Amino acid sequence: MSATELSISRAPFCGVEVCEVDGKLVLDADARTEAKADASWLFVFSRTAEGDAEMIVSDSVGPFKMTTFASAVSLAREGAKQIFSFYKEMMERKHSVDVLPQT
Repeated sequence: MSATELSISRAPFCGVEVCEVDGKLVLDADARTEAKADASWLFVFSRTAEGDAEMIVSDSVGPFKMTTFASAVSLAREGAKQIFSFYKEMMERKHSVDVLPQT
């Protein structure tokens, strides 16, 4: 098992899409906006023990500059952190319902 496979199997992960439309980056675009994209990226992030988002793989469609790619990674990482925060909140709710006695 590779380090990436180990990371995926032991930590939460998520996918985040970023599109470039008319020179602007759009996080989680709808289908209409995505169809207008000059470039798009799909990033997969794993949650680290420190709560950060580590990119483990990416895919791209369309031509782009590396500076734009770096900005897209940064935007996607922030989106992944929000997703991981949501995961955590949902698990805390589930465990509070499952663990706390009913009154």
